[in-house]
Amino acid sequence: MTGATAGLGGPAHGVAGLAAAYRDATACLTVLHALDRADVRAAPADLGPYRYLLSASGRADAQRFVQATIGPLLDHDARHRTDLTGTADTFLTQGRGHTATAAALTIHPNTLYQRLERIAERLGDTWRHGDRALDVHLALRLHRLARTLGEPPT
Repeated sequence: MTGATAGLGGPAHGVAGLAAAYRDATACLTVLHALDRADVRAAPADLGPYRYLLSASGRADAQRFVQATIGPLLDHDARHRTDLTGTADTFLTQGRGHTATAAALTIHPNTLYQRLERIAERLGDTWRHGDRALDVHLALRLHRLARTLGEPPT
């Protein structure tokens, strides 16, 4: 099967099991679409950290992680109607490359440096290095996916 994206559930036994497998498959498909993963087949176990988004308790855990990791940045964006969150996400997605990030955001490199400084004021100077960068990037991704999936903002 090529050219299709599919969420998988099961195995299932009985009506209740079939209903649970259907919910799993539907949730997987929703997450795959939110991740822009085309031509992929995945079960919950295949979604890595994004499987948290498949259950209410997992979504609550993910929301707490997002708030603890990038809450000050989200609060700033909400109060000032800025998108430092998007800048941070693009910066980390572009491998922390300044030139590539400025080009992707269609801004001048000096504007990028100013934004990165404002992000560091909210998240601390280590937000873009090592394990902290991984946590921040995962929190940004979970936040974006939760919004795509129609979750309340964190």
